[in-house]
Amino acid sequence: MTGCRMALTPVAPDEAVGAGTVSYLSDGVVAVIGAGGAPLAARLAPQRAVILIAPGARVAEGEAAGVTAGVTAGVTAHPGRATAVSGWLGVFRIAVEGAGEVRADVVIDLSAAPLIDRAVLPPGYFAPVGAAATDAAVETARGLVGAFRKPKYFTYTPEICAHERQGQTGCARCLDVCGAEAIRSEGTVIHVEPWLCQGCAACALACPTGALSVTAPDRAALLDATHAALAQEGGALAVSANGGDGALAVPALATFGEELWLAALAAGAQSVTLDPEPDAPPQTQALLAGRLAMAQAMTAALGLGAGAVRMAGADAYPASAARDAAPITPPPTARKRDFLNAALARLEPEGGFEPAPLPQGAPVGAIEIDPSACTLCSVCARSCPTAAIRYAEDDTARIEFVEANCVQCGLCARMCPEQAITLAPRLAPAAVRAGWRSLNAAPLAACDACGTAFMPQPLRDAMLRKATAGGADAPMLAQMRKCPECRHLGTGQRL
Repeated sequence: MTGCRMALTPVAPDEAVGAGTVSYLSDGVVAVIGAGGAPLAARLAPQRAVILIAPGARVAEGEAAGVTAGVTAGVTAHPGRATAVSGWLGVFRIAVEGAGEVRADVVIDLSAAPLIDRAVLPPGYFAPVGAAATDAAVETARGLVGAFRKPKYFTYTPEICAHERQGQTGCARCLDVCGAEAIRSEGTVIHVEPWLCQGCAACALACPTGALSVTAPDRAALLDATHAALAQEGGALAVSANGGDGALAVPALATFGEELWLAALAAGAQSVTLDPEPDAPPQTQALLAGRLAMAQAMTAALGLGAGAVRMAGADAYPASAARDAAPITPPPTARKRDFLNAALARLEPEGGFEPAPLPQGAPVGAIEIDPSACTLCSVCARSCPTAAIRYAEDDTARIEFVEANCVQCGLCARMCPEQAITLAPRLAPAAVRAGWRSLNAAPLAACDACGTAFMPQPLRDAMLRKATAGGADAPMLAQMRKCPECRHLGTGQRL
């Protein structure tokens, strides 16, 4: 398995499966795919039921379960070409030309171009290259019979997911980084296939809100371990997925995200060195590089130096000034964004700092509104999944924003009918990030009939312009200048 934690544990078939456990049941039927698969099928046939799927494979006359290509009895042949494979250990489905769907428990795919092309392959699927890898696949396949289980690895809280609103996709970071392709969109939420998830934790690192998180170790446990490591080792913290003396060991580096990198610095670490697993999926490696660039821009802005967080093997950098090693209290919610905000507030220098730009794609920042284009229609407020935007009115209409909540999902910009919003990834001081501020304001338009203020003036003006351009007549335009109640009454007199 590439850079993941997945390990199947054999269990009794009737053993109870806990809420945090995923189970597999295999009868040991092995499908061998590819024109060169006959010799391999013969090797497996004495111990396992084997299905050979290869162009030209056929059952020999008089042999109920043999094929002519040198394969002994015990092999079922399908002479068509396999076109697709889906599923996981125990429930693979193989589409075969001329044979419909073939089912198997284990798949060894010898196709020139494997039918499943992922960084992290499903449990029970092998696409070996070379004799050594093929021998290893055969040996493993022989043992994949019976009941197995593994941890579920993840938790999902849809209430704080920023994936979709009103048919528009917002944050899709988890889908973009899953090397196992275990995550799919299901409208307003996402679905993680627990039988495909193998514990890479890239989704948890990518998720800006913590809607997707690692089950164990959770953030509170990792923070406790960070405090213990700092108390024992002093000012430098090493975090490793590979072991190592003095390092805080994690099952996958992506379980220890940027909120914990910064929490470690806030708790007194002078530096945080990250040692990722060398065979992490490419998506995870790219994600770590992006998050590291963001964290280094943050630590530079905070006066800690761009190298306060670095990868193992990177050039050393001048140590930042010593800080008190004061443990951080986990936020009551234990949510990722609250961890991040608490760490940033603790790290802020006494004299403050100037807002600093962050790399594109960073899940921290502001939005900017063009007041000449914005009509204060409030679509952005109604579409924001993290409550970072709100619409308010008294004597004026306002679009207000709290930066600490914004995850830069882009839903507001995509849904704005006037294209008045742009994202601005950046790090600002806590006082700026934590408070609501107005991004645009305008007077309310008054009803022509009764004088009651009833909608933002720019919105009414925009509606009148569009109606005029669409050929609306004078009576219709006059109705649009009235409040809803006067329009309903049709007399200009309010009850």
